[in-house]
Amino acid sequence: MPRRELTIPCTAIAVGADAAGDDAPLLREIATAYDKLGDVQGHPTVANLGDTSAALANYRLAEEIRTRLSALDPTNPDCRREQALSFDKIGDLLQSQGDHKAALENYSRSLVIRLELGDADSSNELFQTNVAASHDRIGTLLLGMGN
Repeated sequence: MPRRELTIPCTAIAVGADAAGDDAPLLREIATAYDKLGDVQGHPTVANLGDTSAALANYRLAEEIRTRLSALDPTNPDCRREQALSFDKIGDLLQSQGDHKAALENYSRSLVIRLELGDADSSNELFQTNVAASHDRIGTLLLGMGN
């Protein structure tokens, strides 16, 4: 698929985001769409089109929406968990580009959210697994940096 064909979905998603207002379920779907588009464009661990600049831009748009959603409803653990995922995707891409400092910043932001969720509900296995995954990402990055 030529890259120019991806401009139509990008435009449609942007129009949807502008029209969504504070409709949380719709905004969550739009953030997921930005994530999926970013994956296809350039996530380093899946088959992609190699357009990492566009992928990073879409991951950042998803993160902006998820940060907004978390501010609208700070007690919603799903919004917070998805926000952490956005930081991970941004970190993954930045790490693959060699920007280890920025990757570490994003992984650390994800870890803070996941620790808060894990502390708030220590019996939630998903939250605890996500905390471990964040520590693993950070540890692997630091090891690769020689720390």
